[in-house]
Amino acid sequence: LLDAQDPDGSWRARHGSERTHGANYATCMALLALAVEYQYLPIYQR
Repeated sequence: LLDAQDPDGSWRARHGSERTHGANYATCMALLALAVEYQYLPIYQR
């Protein structure tokens, strides 16, 4: 996932629904995927 990141910090829409919704969607999905691994989502806060 990190290898696919652009130098400006975003992720490009490469295929499927990402292309329909654009780079904002692709970046949001990538950030959510990373947030789960690093427990940044509010569901992990106590």
